[in-house]
Amino acid sequence: MQRLLLTEPAITVGEVLFVAAALLLLFFIPAAAAFANRRQYRSRMEPVPLSASPSAELPQESLRSETSESDVAWLTWPVNGPPPSFDPWHPEEESIGSTPKRLQTQEDAGQVVKASSFGESSDLALPPALGAIREWPSACGRYRLLPPLPLSPEGGQGSLEALRQISLPTWPVGMEEWPAENREIWGRGLALYRQWQANFVTLALPLPAHSRSYAIGRVETDGQVYRVHVLLFDELWPLEPDEALAVCVFDLDPERGLLAYAVLPAITAV
Repeated sequence: MQRLLLTEPAITVGEVLFVAAALLLLFFIPAAAAFANRRQYRSRMEPVPLSASPSAELPQESLRSETSESDVAWLTWPVNGPPPSFDPWHPEEESIGSTPKRLQTQEDAGQVVKASSFGESSDLALPPALGAIREWPSACGRYRLLPPLPLSPEGGQGSLEALRQISLPTWPVGMEEWPAENREIWGRGLALYRQWQANFVTLALPLPAHSRSYAIGRVETDGQVYRVHVLLFDELWPLEPDEALAVCVFDLDPERGLLAYAVLPAITAV
């Protein structure tokens, strides 16, 4: 027993100190590195004073002018988009139809003015002559009197049901710029045509032999009767009203439907 007590211990003081130093280094070094990284990250996230920014040396007038110019560049663009134009690189041009003003000849300019004049006076006594497409000042109008239609020969070799109904890409145009009265006349005429068309699209009419398509070209009214002018073409996809072979005119009453009809040759010469 005394021999066991007097013998040296198995672990010396030096070994204890060595293990303690190793553990201290093992835990202290990562903690110190993490603390240093955290301080560096916080220093980066701190706001930079205005005096340290290179843009602060610029005069305030230049910054204000640049901001105002950029704001104006964004705010001046129209909300509803540019007006229609023949050339997409010239959106400021006022063009009606397919040719802008800078490319129009005098003859084209006259035709454009005629096609864009949708403000027909309600004081006009009589509408243009039947079939005179070139004399149409617009696609609709109100008159004090609608002359009676001429009698058409009974029977015929065709009907509207056998033709293709189309819409012309160049007529009417500028409908969003029409006066409210004209838009009402046009919309009412189309509505009556669709309401009563089952009663007359199957009628045997003296249509031109080579008729292939038709389109509604004009609506007239005296406040009671609506006169719908239907253009007849020998092509499936015509572009202009002047290409019509004939005009089929229907007088429609809102309550009674079809009152009279006539098929007339188209007068396209000026």
